[in-house]
Amino acid sequence: MGGRILVADSVATNRIALAAILKRGRYNVSMCSTASDALQMARAAPPDLVFSASELPDMPGTRLTERLKAQTGMRDVPVLLMSRDREAGDVVSALAAGAEDVMPQPFNELALMARTRSLMRARETDRALEQHQSTVRCLGFSEQAPDFAPAARIALVAESRARGIALAAQLKREISQPVATLDLTGALAEADSAAPPDVYVIDATLEAPGDGLRLLADLRSRPGTRHAAIVIITDADNSMAVANALDLGANDLLLVGFQPQELALRLKNQLARKRRADLLRASVEDSMRLAVIDPLTGLYNRRYAYAHIAQIDELARKTGRQYAVMLADIDRFKAINDTWGHAAGDAVLAEVAKRLRDNLRGIDMVARIGGEEFLMALPKTSDIDARMAAERLCALIARDPVRLPGSDQSTAVTISIGLAMSGAKGRLSLPVNTLIDKADRALYCAKAEGRNQVTVSRTAA
Repeated sequence: MGGRILVADSVATNRIALAAILKRGRYNVSMCSTASDALQMARAAPPDLVFSASELPDMPGTRLTERLKAQTGMRDVPVLLMSRDREAGDVVSALAAGAEDVMPQPFNELALMARTRSLMRARETDRALEQHQSTVRCLGFSEQAPDFAPAARIALVAESRARGIALAAQLKREISQPVATLDLTGALAEADSAAPPDVYVIDATLEAPGDGLRLLADLRSRPGTRHAAIVIITDADNSMAVANALDLGANDLLLVGFQPQELALRLKNQLARKRRADLLRASVEDSMRLAVIDPLTGLYNRRYAYAHIAQIDELARKTGRQYAVMLADIDRFKAINDTWGHAAGDAVLAEVAKRLRDNLRGIDMVARIGGEEFLMALPKTSDIDARMAAERLCALIARDPVRLPGSDQSTAVTISIGLAMSGAKGRLSLPVNTLIDKADRALYCAKAEGRNQVTVSRTAA
């Protein structure tokens, strides 16, 4: 399943219709008809996303949103309200209460699923950062986040200069942050500057239809703006543009005809989320750089890896989602050192590490735990997907020889991988050390059976 979603609506046909759409996206959907039931269900098993009717029998959706956000573990869980009459004033009230948006009913399935995917990705990123910080805190390296927040920079990229200036003037009456109006060329130039904007508000149509979405994709590809918050202005009737914007990485949408207060609230929410993510990212990077990073490969070391897998295991026990553990070893590494020297051996270690890291998901963990041995953990992964990932890594390492430093020569390199899986739901009792031992024994079998292959622990087969 792709994540847990809670749907609260007193109208049974609405609940069933929405659940049917979401289940086609492989989401695990729970339903209720009252706000009190929603609060109780969220308390018992916090969801990843909440859909709520704007009016429930026992309280408005805005009040439910506020109470959900006050519950432990629910502060960052996104809430979407649903209404057949999506008025501008209702959207402002919903945003002020902490909701992400008000979705019009009946739903446009294309736009609905794109919005769901976008929020789920953001939630997954937040959780991964929080999990890394929790690991660092367990290791005793976490520092208190600074209270001071530097002034944010906001860039408006409008379809015309006049529209940009008018929008900036309206926005300056609502927020205190500096607002710059840019054209397409200026937006790209600012993206490569020393201090790029924190938030971009972009018209979907600039000089030509689709320019705004192309700019969005470009900004997401650049290091300086990869983590910027991006809000796209588009027409509610253009469901394809809405879906494309969200799937390309837009953090939020503004529908044509919005009020300045709505834009101000969306910017406030996006800036708060970006600041939290930036602080988490900086905290993790700074705290771990010397303490838990292997200096040769830039991967995590053994100390971090074992602590982080414990965090993954704890989450797996709560959610019932499997995770995979892999141990990889460079085949005949001693022969490489003996033939080409230790500098060549270091180059091989660094290149193998890079290929492993570059070909796993952002939420996966790769560590060098000693010599030529690497440990990988893949959360929320089925046994089939884990095996496919392991075999892909083997093939990627073997495909291209590694260039040796100070010469025109290269050497062929292969790895062997042992794979072990945590239990499925209801069978998550295997201790982490036992799981790693099973992966180690599977690795030994891969070596014994000829190297350059994946062996799966029998409990994972």
